[in-house]
Amino acid sequence: MKLSSLSSSSLKKLVKLIAQREKLEAQRLQLETQIDTIAGETARIPAKTHKVTASPRKAKKRGKLKAAILSALTQADKAGLTVSELSSRIQVKPANLFVWFYTTGRKVKGLKKAGKKYIYKG
Repeated sequence: MKLSSLSSSSLKKLVKLIAQREKLEAQRLQLETQIDTIAGETARIPAKTHKVTASPRKAKKRGKLKAAILSALTQADKAGLTVSELSSRIQVKPANLFVWFYTTGRKVKGLKKAGKKYIYKG
C-alpha cells in the first residue's frame, strides 16, 4: 500500500482507525495491569509499549535507613555512635551514612553531632 495512491477520504479513515487501535491498546494494557494486581503479581508492562526504561531492581520501601539509624542511636543512648560504628551495626556503607546525615539527618529533631559521634534524643 502506497500512501501517495490513497485518496484523502481513505487517509482520514486510516488515521481514525490508527487512533482507535492506540486507544484499544492502552485499554488492553490497563486491563492487564488490573488482572496482575488482582492475581497478586506485580504489574507488568510490555517493553515495546513502555517508553520509560525501568530499573531492573525492585523499589525499596522508603524510610528503612532512617528507622535503622535512629534505632541504633537510641540503643547507644548518651554515648552516641561514630559513623563507622553505626555502619557496622546496621550493615550500611559509611559513605551512605555520611550522605544521610548531611541531607536527611539535618531535618531530624533530636539528632545532634558531638565531635565525631552522633547522638539521638528522641
